Amino acid sequence: MTKRIMEIIKSRTSGLKYRTFCNSFKLKSHPQWPFSDDGLKELMMKQLYGHRLCYFFGYNISRPYGKRFESIRHEIYRYLHDSYSENTGQFNFNGIIVPIPEHENEIGAFVAEVTDMLLHELTDDAEFRHIVYYEGPYEMGNVQINENDIVFDCGAHMGLFSAMASRKGAEVYAFEPFDYVVENYLSKTVEWNPGIQIFKYAISDKEEQISFIQKADTFFNSHVATAERGAKDTDKIVTVQAIPLDVFVERNNIGRVDFIKADIEGAERYLLKGAKNVLKEFAPKISICTYHLPDDPKVLRELILDANPNYIIEEYYSKMYAYVAGK
Repeated sequence: MTKRIMEIIKSRTSGLKYRTFCNSFKLKSHPQWPFSDDGLKELMMKQLYGHRLCYFFGYNISRPYGKRFESIRHEIYRYLHDSYSENTGQFNFNGIIVPIPEHENEIGAFVAEVTDMLLHELTDDAEFRHIVYYEGPYEMGNVQINENDIVFDCGAHMGLFSAMASRKGAEVYAFEPFDYVVENYLSKTVEWNPGIQIFKYAISDKEEQISFIQKADTFFNSHVATAERGAKDTDKIVTVQAIPLDVFVERNNIGRVDFIKADIEGAERYLLKGAKNVLKEFAPKISICTYHLPDDPKVLRELILDANPNYIIEEYYSKMYAYVAGK
C-alpha cells in the first residue's frame, strides 16, 4: 500500500514537494515526536496532516490552506455518507451506529473524529490509516479495549469512541458535560449502542463548577476554552459540574476501571491529578491527548508515573498510551 500511495503522490507533485511529503509521512507516523515543549508540535502536526491529505487527494499545495483543507474534509465526508449513511439519520460503521451531523460547520470535526476513532474498524490497511489519521487512534499496541472492560470515555462528545467500545463488548461510562451535545448527539448514540451510560460531568481534580466559553459558530468541544481566556460578545458562557475520577469511582462503588480515554481540551493533567487512586489501585490502560498544552507530554508522563511507577508509557502521533504489564 505504501508503495502505491507514494507512486500516486509522486505522479502528482514536483520532486521537492514529493520529498516534503515523504519527510512529513515518516515524521507523523514515527513514535516520540522530536520536538521540545515550545508549541511547535501542535503546529507541525496540523501542517503535516494538511500536506499529506493535499498530496494524496491531488490538491494544489499553492491553494489557500483553509480552502483546500475544507475541500478534502468534505470529500472524505461525501465518501463516508455515500458508503455508511442510512435514511434514519444514522451512520452505520460496520455495526457502530452514530448520528449524522446536523449542521455544515460540524462536518470537519466529525470527519477528524471518525478517522481517529473508527478508521481502524473500517479498514485493515495500516499504511492508509497513517495518511489520514489526524490526532492518532485511541488504541495502540498493548493499549486495547477488551470484552467486558469498564471504559471511561472522558470527553465523549458525540459518542463515537463510546460506540466503538460498546461494539467490542465493553461497559462504557461516557462523560460529557455540555447539554447541547448530550441532547442532540450523545443521547442518540447511547440509544443505538448498548452498554453506555451518560454522566454530565467535566473531569478535573476538584469537585466544583467550571465556566467555559462555547464558540458561537460551533458546539464542538475542540472549540471550547476556559473562560479565563476571554470571550467575544457572540460567545456563550457555559457552566458545568466537574468531578475527580477518584470521587466518582468511590461514590458509585465501581470495583474496577480497565481503560481511560481522555480528550478534554487541556484538562488532561487535572484528570490525572484527580485519578491517583484509580491509577494506583486499578492500573487502567490510558489513551490520552498530549497536544492541547505545550508541556503536556512531560507533565502527563510525570503525573502517571507519580501515581503508579509500574506504568509503561509510549507516545505516537499526538497521543500518550500507558499500560501496566500483565494487566
